[in-house]
Amino acid sequence: MKHVFLLIIVFGLAACGKKSPAPENPAQIEKKAIAVRTAPANLKSVAESLTLYGETAPLWSVKVFPNGAGKIIEKNNNIGDRVERGTILAKIIQDIPGMDFSPSAIEAPVAGIITSCRIEIGSEAGPQQPVYEISNLDSIKINARVLESQLSAIKQGSTCRISGEAFPEQTIKARVSKIYPQMDAQSKTAIAEMCVDNSRGLLMPGMTVRCEFRTRTVEAVTVPLDAIVRSGLRASLYKVIDGKARFISVQLGKIDGAEVVVKGDVSDGDLVVVYGQNFLQDGAAVRIVNESNIPATSKN
Repeated sequence: MKHVFLLIIVFGLAACGKKSPAPENPAQIEKKAIAVRTAPANLKSVAESLTLYGETAPLWSVKVFPNGAGKIIEKNNNIGDRVERGTILAKIIQDIPGMDFSPSAIEAPVAGIITSCRIEIGSEAGPQQPVYEISNLDSIKINARVLESQLSAIKQGSTCRISGEAFPEQTIKARVSKIYPQMDAQSKTAIAEMCVDNSRGLLMPGMTVRCEFRTRTVEAVTVPLDAIVRSGLRASLYKVIDGKARFISVQLGKIDGAEVVVKGDVSDGDLVVVYGQNFLQDGAAVRIVNESNIPATSKN
């Protein structure tokens, strides 16, 4: 028993002789902190928009029928030709054995662009079927479907910008000329019709285009796109508070240039991390440095 007591005293004295580790000084703590670059969140006025998709069609089209039945003996115009009113498009002659007929002309009833041609020399034609279609493509009609819930934002006279894959660097101004007075029972949509100038020839019938309407201006918090961390459909960012990175889940809104609208625990002036997120976790100590001083391994 005495031996046990002596051992306890010896170990106790040895433990008392050990020094407690010295607390890290601020310089050591800062050295261990992860280098990041930050940018402030901004409260700014953002124009909210509504995007509809529409289909293009000629402003008007006229079908051309021959006056009588017979065989096409002359064809002067084809698809894509611009014609004037009275232009002789083709000639047709009745083909009845034993009888002699003079050819008759098929004339353009209006000026425009030929968008359909259904005859060739030697083919039969008659007044029951159109042989040409002439359209006005100097102006184009766009029909966009509007959901019932969107009708409060889209009215006759509302303006929008038209864009499409065929002309990605350009936009066309348009105005709603009318909204059809009846909803489609199945899709629960109404049609907003716009007539746009097509003198530049950017639009062709049958295109699908985007129609962007600015509905109102609101105050919203924006952050640089570089601050956003994505994981599947989720979006988040890191906010720096008292030298530590705090993980914040956010909802993304409209992209405004190099910034994006966010909803969540982010306020005007908050510092958000734009470089170094890959090495962070919630609560990690960080030190804010200039971009030129960030180690290459700390960047995204």
